Parts: sequence; C-alpha cells; structure tokens
Amino acid sequence: MPSFSRKTFVAALSCAGVLGAIVPTVLGQTTDDPARRAPSGGQPAAKTAAQPAAPAPATIAALDIDRVFKEYEKVKDRSESFKSEVMKRQTELTKLVERGKNAAEQLEKMKRDSPDYQRLDNEVTKIKAELEAKRDQAQREFAKMESDAMAALYQDVAQMAAAVAKKRGITYVVKVTNDPPQGEDPQSIMAVMAKTVIYSDPSMDITTDVIQYLNYNYQKSKPAADAQTRPASTTAPAANAPAAGVATKGAANTKR
Repeated sequence: MPSFSRKTFVAALSCAGVLGAIVPTVLGQTTDDPARRAPSGGQPAAKTAAQPAAPAPATIAALDIDRVFKEYEKVKDRSESFKSEVMKRQTELTKLVERGKNAAEQLEKMKRDSPDYQRLDNEVTKIKAELEAKRDQAQREFAKMESDAMAALYQDVAQMAAAVAKKRGITYVVKVTNDPPQGEDPQSIMAVMAKTVIYSDPSMDITTDVIQYLNYNYQKSKPAADAQTRPASTTAPAANAPAAGVATKGAANTKR
C-alpha cells in the first residue's frame, strides 16, 4: 500500500476544495437556496404572496377635558347635589357638637363627687366618641361619593368623545388643555410646561362638539318637570345627536 506524506494529504484536501466548487458548475447546478429552484417538470417557482396594504394614516383630534368638566351641566348638578349632602351632614354634626358643648358647660358647674356629675361626664364622653365616629364616617362616605361621581362623569365624557370621533372618522383623541399660564401662579406655568401636546390644529378640536352633545343628551334624559323648572341652556347641536358610547348612523355633520 502506497504511503502518503503530510504534504500530499494537504494537497489532496486543497484539490477536493477546488473540485467542490467546480463540479456543481460543470454539472449545471447552482448554489442557490433549494427553495428557490424550479420544481420538477420545468415549471417556474411560485411567486411570493402579496404584501398586505399599508394601514390608512391615523387621524388625531384634541379634547380639552378641563373645559368639558367646567361646561358639562351634569357636573354642575352633581356638584350642587354633593354640596347639599355635605351641608345636611354638617348640620347633624353641628347639633351633636352643641349637645356636647352644653353638657360640658353644665359639667363645670357641678361638684365632682355628685351623682349627676358622673352621669353627665359619661354623657360628654359618649358625645365625643359619637362625634368622632360620625365625622370619620362622613369623610369616608363623601370621598367615595366624589370618586364614584368623577368616575361616572369621566365615563360620560370618554364615551361621547368616542362617539364624536367615530362620527368624524377620527382614530385617536388626545387630551389637551387650552388654559393659558398665569404669570403670578407658578403651578400653572409648570402645568403648561408638562403638557404632552404642545400644539394642536384648532380645526381638529372636538371639545365643543362633545360639550354640546353631552348637554343636549343630559337635558333630554332629565324628567319633564325638572326640564320645565330649569330651561335647557344648550340647544340641539345637530339632528340625531350621538348617544354616549353609541355610534349613531346617519347623524348630521358637526361643526368644526
């Protein structure tokens, strides 16, 4: 058996590398990806699937929620109702405070070792505990009432903004504030500087539409007697005003 030197073995490997590059070309083969080669029978490879069409450009509108809450009549009514409930509870607490004050004044005039003194002292202690408990309860109830009311009102605004946006073919609504900064109020300057939206096209501001529709629908939903005693401050902005959260079909165009 012939023996091969190390040099001969290296030369053989080099030749094999050259042949590996030459032989496929000589045989009419290509080095392309087999998936791109024509299938058997000589038919050309199938074309790749068409790419999906690009989505339509987004349309963005602006909404000044601070202004909406100032001009939405339901907010004003809920605020008045809340104040009335607070005053009612305050009256109850004031009466309890007066009871405790009168009892304490009588207690100062009594002798400490008298039976009436001990009885009245217990009464003062009881009134103080009751007053503290009712005050804490009132604070918790009012905090929940305020939170629930704000959540419901915000839901009204969000649903109406969505209805107006769908009606006008808008895909996004961003929150803005149009209140100018007050030079004497550093907080207002910081609030303006913290705004995400620096500029918005006034023609794409739907704040007025949202306020008009909210007030129009709210007046329609109030009882007839209430509507007679309190005339509506907002006339119908357009026929078939969109209900909150419902995209109305055939609604008239709103003013821009």
